[in-house]
Amino acid sequence: MKVIGITGTNGKTTVTYLIKHCLEKAGHKCGLIGTNQNMIGDEVFETGRTTPDSIELQAIFSKMAQARVDYCIMEVSSHALELDRVYGCHFRTAAFTNLTQDHLDVHGSMENYYQAKKMLFDKSESGLINIDDMAGKRFRKEIPCPTKTYSAEEKADFYAEDIILSADGVKYVFCDRTSKHNVDFKMPGLFNVSNSLAVIACCETLGFDVETAIKYINSM
Repeated sequence: MKVIGITGTNGKTTVTYLIKHCLEKAGHKCGLIGTNQNMIGDEVFETGRTTPDSIELQAIFSKMAQARVDYCIMEVSSHALELDRVYGCHFRTAAFTNLTQDHLDVHGSMENYYQAKKMLFDKSESGLINIDDMAGKRFRKEIPCPTKTYSAEEKADFYAEDIILSADGVKYVFCDRTSKHNVDFKMPGLFNVSNSLAVIACCETLGFDVETAIKYINSM
């Protein structure tokens, strides 16, 4: 079972659901762990926090393994990283969305918050980093695992061109080092350009065809 971790202040829930959608469209059985609920396929389990306590988390992993889940996509909160809830977990890849002021009651400062998020990439084989965020630009230089970048504002490993925003969603041209594809994603807001870029980049990192991943994004 391959585990995919998503961290950041905003966007984690959207990104995890979208990755689950794409991987299931590709024929894989998936589990999800996150803020709204935990899932094994279509089966829903209630959750009390974004990332469960370590014992509960391992119990969920066990259920997923018994159900022959191929991929577990999970939100990884800064609380979980700081409190070792994901101690011993190994992530096939991890994505960082952004870092905005939050949770300072727990971490005390933005620097401590940043360092907590950074812990995820010590546990991951690879990283996907949003470089539109200042913390992302710093992550790119500091995290130990191999890293690819995505951006809605500048050229990166994965980036957006010709962005059109409307109440019906976002349209843009997805670009990587070798190809360009049209994205027509039915969720509005510039932040959903970033969210969908993270999903497509994650699918590519996992070995899936970019054009197929975009087709699944467009079908949402």
